[in-house]
Amino acid sequence: MMVVSLKFADVAARSGFVIIATYSLSLADAGRFGFFVTILGIFSFAIGYERYIDLQRKGVSTSNDNFDYNAFQTIRFFLSNYIIVAPVFGVLLLISNFELSVVICGIFIALVETFLNFSYHMAIISKRYIPLMLVSVVRNLVLLLAIVFFTFWEPNSTGFRELVFIWAIISAGAICLSLAYWARYMLPNVLRLAAKNAPKTSIRDHYLISWHHFVIGLIAIITLQADRLIAGAILSAEASGIYFRHIIIISLIYQAFNIFSYNRTAPKIYAMSENHGNSEIEKRISDEYILIMIMLMIMSVSIITMFYCFRDISADYQINVFFALGLVLVSAIRMRADLNNLLFNSRRKENITVRLQGIAFVVGLILMPSLAIYLGIPGIIIASVAVALVYLLLSSRAVNNLEKV
Repeated sequence: MMVVSLKFADVAARSGFVIIATYSLSLADAGRFGFFVTILGIFSFAIGYERYIDLQRKGVSTSNDNFDYNAFQTIRFFLSNYIIVAPVFGVLLLISNFELSVVICGIFIALVETFLNFSYHMAIISKRYIPLMLVSVVRNLVLLLAIVFFTFWEPNSTGFRELVFIWAIISAGAICLSLAYWARYMLPNVLRLAAKNAPKTSIRDHYLISWHHFVIGLIAIITLQADRLIAGAILSAEASGIYFRHIIIISLIYQAFNIFSYNRTAPKIYAMSENHGNSEIEKRISDEYILIMIMLMIMSVSIITMFYCFRDISADYQINVFFALGLVLVSAIRMRADLNNLLFNSRRKENITVRLQGIAFVVGLILMPSLAIYLGIPGIIIASVAVALVYLLLSSRAVNNLEKV
């Protein structure tokens, strides 16, 4: 419960920081910031390479010494992988017209993000890593307080570049605290096993062990972030800023879905798979989705009401009610398809999920750029709806094709 609470606080503080930054910056800077955060997330994912999954599996039934030793091996892999991935990330930011100083800060922030996210995955298995999670929470709370201060008390002193510098400085403090804790409480265990010539996992083996998990995660994250990448790459800075101001709020809906619905329902579906047929699991999934739809309907009505009650504020921040509702529709469709994935996972048919997400990604790659060029923001939203529908239709067909048990 402590780990979940800390993670929720961590996500809430980070989301608050990103939202306030997106709405307080100028439209052009908001667009740059949104694109920067999107690329940063993908880069951090690439560094981590989904290695935590294998480590969690091993850590369930191992001693503290072995767990810390394996975690250290994974961190060593992160650093090696970072050397490979960082130049790619840097070039991508440079050709996206980011200043060199911003690129350097971004490369550093991504590494810190990887380590802080890793602490959460480790804390799930070993409570000794909870203090490292606490460092991440404090870091994001300080970021939130900093953006609040500069927004309300020094509104003209902070632009996109200054905000990235602040982010990097606060992240540097967080990684120093994390390393100090690690050196004090985990490093002795690592050195003790190293002195006994404990076996090491080669860098090559790290790649091979987690290759499948990485591919699944990469397809999923790029599919989810495709609209943001295309908005940042094709739209003007101002139009991109408008889009990110809409998508950043709607993305919170998706995060809430993952925390309160998907992650809560998954263990129940997996337990049902032991002695229930597919039809019963499908009914459980449908019941969950009905609750989701009720919440989305309430949210849609709230969006419409707030838009018309605060029309002047909406105009000041370039908020379009149709854009917002369109993105809610995209989320609603994707959530239904994601819930179907629980059935595939429960039957150990993860390959179906990979195939369907791959097809959806290809469809999006064809539709989104062309529609974005000709229609702008409406084109991206229309393409997103189409991609989500393709994903859902293929997912529903795959469910029907599963053998009834």
